[in-house]
Amino acid sequence: MGKRIGFGGLLVILSACGGSVDTTPAPSEQRTPASQNNGDQGLYIPTKPTVPDHVAEGVGTPSALAMTADRVVFTTHDTVVAGERVAAGALFVADKRVGPALLISVDRQGASFDALTTDGTTAFVATSDARLLGAPVAGGTTTTIATLSAPAVALATSGNYVYFATSAGSVARVAKIGGTSEPLATITGAIRGLEADDVAVYVATGAAEETPAGIVRVALDGGALTVLSSGSEPCAMVRNGRSLFWTSLAASAVTGTTPKLDNGAVLRLSLDGGAVATVASGAFAACAIAADQDSLYFATTVPTALRVKSGSSSGAPSAGLGLMRAPIAGGEPVAIAQASKALAQPGAVAVDASHVYWLTESAVLRLAK
Repeated sequence: MGKRIGFGGLLVILSACGGSVDTTPAPSEQRTPASQNNGDQGLYIPTKPTVPDHVAEGVGTPSALAMTADRVVFTTHDTVVAGERVAAGALFVADKRVGPALLISVDRQGASFDALTTDGTTAFVATSDARLLGAPVAGGTTTTIATLSAPAVALATSGNYVYFATSAGSVARVAKIGGTSEPLATITGAIRGLEADDVAVYVATGAAEETPAGIVRVALDGGALTVLSSGSEPCAMVRNGRSLFWTSLAASAVTGTTPKLDNGAVLRLSLDGGAVATVASGAFAACAIAADQDSLYFATTVPTALRVKSGSSSGAPSAGLGLMRAPIAGGEPVAIAQASKALAQPGAVAVDASHVYWLTESAVLRLAK
């Protein structure tokens, strides 16, 4: 089966045979059919689970990452199509068991894809020219759900709605099937994370004149703003059950060419009430964060390289050092061996029951937990 590229629409599919997306692992990372190990025909597992497995490589510049039950979903700022780099964002989907990464849609208007969320069946993508797109993760027609007043920098889904925050500070929602956007609030600080449930939207924001750095709750029944936490400078945020977790940027000073770090931290707040708790802290600058039942995973970097504007396609990706893991109940953070060069920007780390995933400047990698 060949490849089908249709710039006239938004659908571009590369077949597993003959496509331009090369997801073949390096020799030390070749995958072996699981049927040789446990009898599950067609499943693939890394032969060396301590070595990162390539979900995708050479696809362009990755920008955001999300999980469904059986698929890895990610976007790019620019994209390699048929061996050539195209100045347009794209949406990729890879089956977690068999791969490879398939190019589901590429933007015919030449915009980059800067923020991503999924409800398990549909991927919702924010473009650099202020559109909000929806695309079935199983393949199908990509549609424009809304045209916004400014580019969205963070997305979340809850119920029948897609929630978004724009670079201009607008927090709003639109029905997943499309329609008129419903404004909820305006926040003056730089927005670095967004989560939603059936009663409120939770926003991680940088400091501004009217808004302290911290976590703000926006009620859905009238838009009242409540500051849940202040005094920390969030870089990224994730919700796990009834708790919010976020990375707090470390302060730094430079002596000569050597940065000296004060402690960075990973913080937790229960949505049922209570004080902010420190889950982990240390001499690191942390940003992208993901959570499972037992652990938190977060990307670290040097402070001078940290880019904390979610969804921004300007400038080079944030230089990454690697991933750290900390017990979700609190405890000493540890570096994850072999997990290097993770982009330190919101949306660059994800986790499922068996693996932790991360974006680099040119690839999507995963490592068995």
